[in-house]
Amino acid sequence: MNVSFRQVHCHRGTCPSDDIFKMEHADVDRLKLMHVNSYRRTALSYAARAITLGGLGWKELIYQLVKRIVAHDMPGRAAQLSYYFLLALFPLLIFVSAIVGSLFAQERDLYFRMVSYLQNVMPLSAFELLSGTLREITQEAVGKKATLGLVVSLWIASSGMKAIIEGLNVAYDVPEARAWWRRRLVAIALTVCLGVLVAAAVFLILVGNGMAVAIGGYVPAFAQIGRLSTAVQWFVGILFLLLGLSLVFRFAPNLRRPRWEANLPGAIATLVCWLGASAIFKFYLRTLGSFDRTYGSLGALIVLLIWLYVSGAAVLVGGELNSIIWQAELRRRGPAS
Repeated sequence: MNVSFRQVHCHRGTCPSDDIFKMEHADVDRLKLMHVNSYRRTALSYAARAITLGGLGWKELIYQLVKRIVAHDMPGRAAQLSYYFLLALFPLLIFVSAIVGSLFAQERDLYFRMVSYLQNVMPLSAFELLSGTLREITQEAVGKKATLGLVVSLWIASSGMKAIIEGLNVAYDVPEARAWWRRRLVAIALTVCLGVLVAAAVFLILVGNGMAVAIGGYVPAFAQIGRLSTAVQWFVGILFLLLGLSLVFRFAPNLRRPRWEANLPGAIATLVCWLGASAIFKFYLRTLGSFDRTYGSLGALIVLLIWLYVSGAAVLVGGELNSIIWQAELRRRGPAS
């Protein structure tokens, strides 16, 4: 039986007045409001410190980043990531195709329209290899074979995320104390989350543009969104990429309660490095280089592997940047923190 504070005191013969209880409740509400405001100020303070790079100047930040890249052998770790990415890429896309197919069963060609967006960042030969292989795989997957293949695909795809976990632990200078099954569960959960985010991004892009065009006939302002469909698609894609990277930086490394806002600099750096390096690589292949002359029929596979290497390096750079800013903030706050 629940007994209130007032009932206890009244039973003892010292029943306080209603005014006193009103004052006590007002004090409790005031304390709750102060706690909420304090949490908001703390979150904003951490976000501001993350944006200001933990008090580090740009020269010091770049120096520390280069130093850690050399000390942690980031090129070698990026090569390891590219190998696991190559093994996990097609299973991951198969898993995403299952999610998209279950949500948009009416539109069979929707998934390949979604994959076509990768052509904006991938080299042409690598994209042709990727899309062709996906069409062969998805046409052969039917019935129970498809269901079993989906489970296997999720397991293999999570191996790429598991490699990211190990790489980010090195970047954050933290030992891996979690059990193997817990690491695998984290990897699978992050893989599923990324698949859902991709499906949600596709939903928002396609449905949002369709709704804008339909409503534009009645509200002229919405018609502008339909005309700016390319800009809207890029905005939605970048937003969901930042969200996915923040999830990875938040839950992949073995850190205790890292703040969301502390992951923002690394997520932005990863996105900028990835898009910039991909554009430079595409420009090089289009104007100067051709791997077919050296590797023959394996040229497309080598291009894909290099692109995955660049992607892995971008993720590790983001992790190193977050670690530098976080450690600078800890030093600034002192050992008592």
